[in-house]
Amino acid sequence: MIQLWKGQYGWLLVGAEIGLYTQKEGVNTGNINDINHYNCADQEDWLYMSMDCYWAEGNNGHYKKVFSRPYAKYWWPTGFVKGQLTKYTWPRTELKMKARITFKDTQMANLFVEELRKTGFVRASGSASNQLVDDSYYQSGADVWFLWSTVYHDCFK
Repeated sequence: MIQLWKGQYGWLLVGAEIGLYTQKEGVNTGNINDINHYNCADQEDWLYMSMDCYWAEGNNGHYKKVFSRPYAKYWWPTGFVKGQLTKYTWPRTELKMKARITFKDTQMANLFVEELRKTGFVRASGSASNQLVDDSYYQSGADVWFLWSTVYHDCFK
């Protein structure tokens, strides 16, 4: 399971995270009402990832990069900076996350992209990872790049 977060952390920090979690095969019931426990990924399951976080401080529409995590193997790339968001209502637009994840194979990448599509991400219209627009993705084999702006799962609306 891959979880993405961005937002206010306590009263003093804003930031973003990508979490990589695993569980034993056959444990997950598939029922959304069941509690299905996942563990932090063991080192042999870590994936190559990179992440940039952009903030329109003051919700002014002008984004600046506030931190980066270099392309390396992670289970949990994170970053936080001092600050407070000004808007907590839908749509949440002050933070953007641009990321790359290299999966172990194309099949894993395809499954991730399918879930991105289900939540509202669209394939970037260009043919390169540098042509991303808000809430879009680009896939090349086992590599997936995405720019997350406003798409949230229904449970967070």
